[in-house]
Amino acid sequence: WAWLRRVRAAPGRGHLPALVLEDADAHAGAPWARWRRPRADTLERPFHEWALQERVARLAGRKLV
Repeated sequence: WAWLRRVRAAPGRGHLPALVLEDADAHAGAPWARWRRPRADTLERPFHEWALQERVARLAGRKLV
């Protein structure tokens, strides 16, 4: 999450869409820890390739064919 904050702090990248792949146990931390994260679409591992393609297409503003 710190990396995403640094990227979005760069000029012209404040609204850069991001997809973060995380482990299923990433939600085990304190419930308020997620509130401090930058806004990003997340996908839990393990995931299906089709789900990843759908998320990337949505972030790119395109339809998945």
